[in-house]
Amino acid sequence: LSLPAHSLACGAMKEELGADLDDGLSVEECKRCLELYGRNELDDGPGVQPVKILTRQAANAMILVKRTIPL
Repeated sequence: LSLPAHSLACGAMKEELGADLDDGLSVEECKRCLELYGRNELDDGPGVQPVKILTRQAANAMILVKRTIPL
């Protein structure tokens, strides 16, 4: 694509991808994209860690409290 997908107009995106607005990509185009980009899957990364999220939120709250207390 000439620009990121979100910054292209609908018509420009259609032209660059060779897509039909009613039917989507052709079978051939889908196969080409699959070969070029691979499957659209998430990796097996560490995922969400609730303890880490809670710790960061508490630390941010403590910073805000510290700033409002006059010394």
